Order: sequence, then structure tokens, then C-alpha cells
Amino acid sequence: MARDGLKRDLVFYKTYHNNAANVAIHAVFVPGILVATLRLLHEVQAWGVSAADAVAAAYVAYYVRLHAGAGAAAGALLGTLCWALHAGAVPLSAGQAVALFCGGWVFQFVGHGVFERRRPAVADNVGGALATAPFFVLWELLFALGLYPALRAEVQAAVDAELAALARSK
Repeated sequence: MARDGLKRDLVFYKTYHNNAANVAIHAVFVPGILVATLRLLHEVQAWGVSAADAVAAAYVAYYVRLHAGAGAAAGALLGTLCWALHAGAVPLSAGQAVALFCGGWVFQFVGHGVFERRRPAVADNVGGALATAPFFVLWELLFALGLYPALRAEVQAAVDAELAALARSK
């Protein structure tokens, strides 16, 4: 497990998502954006493999590298979604996927403006934010279930220190 990388990624993302209302918005719309994105990417196929499969595999490879157990859980979720897309079991048209994608981003930006009062992580590190967001939502669920309490405490302590340093620099 790349614990330092996992902690680094979670601290980076949580520093931008420390308000409960904004975290709740992201808990709903990050998965929605991911489903919408994979639904649209599923349209691009060659030899029975879709672009959604490739993107999901890249996410899972990265997540497993950060934490085997949580990465495997993410893999099960993303694998099930990709299987459902191939089976035609995702009742989401391309137009609905575009609406979900756009609406999800709007809600997240509003969450940052209204609740965090800080620009989103994607403004400072596009790749890092897009790679981390779905895993962050999974980790927030794991933490809420009482799993990995030591890691949760380490991440929150580092976030508190980052936010205090940011406040002092203003």
C-alpha cells in the first residue's frame, strides 16, 4: 500500500472539501458525474472494449496502488458499472448523461462558492482532483462507517494544519 500517497491525496482533496454541506453535495454529484462520464465513454468501442472500460481500469489501477482494499472496493463498483453498461442495464440516455454531467459540475461549483467559500481543487490541480474525487467519496463513506479511524485522524489533523496555515497567510 502506498500509504503516503493515499494520505497525500486525501489531505489535498479534503483541504478543499471540509464543509459538511459541500462534502454531501460531492457525495451525490461526484458519483453522478462519474456515471455520466462512463456512460458517454461507453459509446466509444473497439473489439468489445469501451473507452469507459479503459478509464475505469486506469482509476482502479491507481486506487489499488494507493490502498489495496479500498481500491478493490472501487474496482468492484466500477466493474459492475461497466458490466451494466455493456449489458444495456443503465437506463441513462446520452442526453440525460450530459445533463447529469453538467448539472453535477454546477452543483459542485455552487457548493464551493456557498459553503467552502474557496475555489475548487480542480482549479489548482485538474488531474489530481479528477483522479482523487471518486476515491475521496469512497473514503468519506469508509470513514463514516467507522473504518480506518487512525487514517481518518491523521488526514483531519493534516487538513486542519493546512487550513490554519492558509488562514494565517490571508
